[in-house]
Amino acid sequence: MNRCRDGYIAITSAIIIAALVLTLSLTLGTGAVLTRNAILASELQELSRSLAEACVDTALLRIAQNPAYAGDETIAVASSTCRIFPVSSSSSRHAVSAQGVFQGATANVRVLVDAGTLSVISWEEPAGL
Repeated sequence: MNRCRDGYIAITSAIIIAALVLTLSLTLGTGAVLTRNAILASELQELSRSLAEACVDTALLRIAQNPAYAGDETIAVASSTCRIFPVSSSSSRHAVSAQGVFQGATANVRVLVDAGTLSVISWEEPAGL
């Protein structure tokens, strides 16, 4: 009779240990997936920021070629696109805003440059444009 009791204790212990190992495995696996998703989102955000910066550079080149450049166009960059919003200009400054979107991640850049030298006065990444 004592042997049956020992068998139940062994089975119960095995079930408890298996449940603990399963819980630990699921927790670690979920953590790894969440970390992977966060890294992917960060990478996509960086790529969309690079697209927006490419549009700003394009707009600055076009302003250098034609100070009356008005913006408001979409630029193809490899297999993606970025958008240059209408350029706001005065006699002393140009304000260029652009947006890059890459696989659902969006980044915005707003740059204020001196109209004469095209040197950057301010560069910001607002949440929305």
